[in-house]
Amino acid sequence: MKVKKVLVSQPRPAVIEKSPFYELSEKYNVEIAYKPFIRVVGVSLKEFRAQRVEILTHTAVIFTSRTTVDSFFHICEEARITVPETMKAVALYLQKYIVYRKRKISFADGSFTSFIELIIKHKDEKFLLALSEPHKPELPETLAKLKLAVDPVILARTVASELED
Repeated sequence: MKVKKVLVSQPRPAVIEKSPFYELSEKYNVEIAYKPFIRVVGVSLKEFRAQRVEILTHTAVIFTSRTTVDSFFHICEEARITVPETMKAVALYLQKYIVYRKRKISFADGSFTSFIELIIKHKDEKFLLALSEPHKPELPETLAKLKLAVDPVILARTVASELED
């Protein structure tokens, strides 16, 4: 029995020729079908409000992923909340939504310890921690141990993709 089709549970790469699956398809003459089994979506305004968190009572926001950034600004737009220029942010990928020179934005180098050090520098702030579900409990637990004013909020959720075809 010869394999004719291979299902890859990832999104289709932007440049197929650079994918390792392209080499396999050429070498063994098989068709590669890309279909992600899961996807991350932002929560609705109703789900956000059910968490009873007020955005404007916080002075800083900690974003943990691009999806949470997208969801945060979508919820602010939908709820007609104008995020004040005085609110600080700890994240990357914000240039899509705000002008950098008008905001106080901090970046970590990618390691967890540098991220925590960065947050400790701003320990007087009241943080809104934007999380996706499921998430690693390490960050909220560490911030709670440091006795920082942090309100975790779920802004994105992992759901199963439609696999009808």
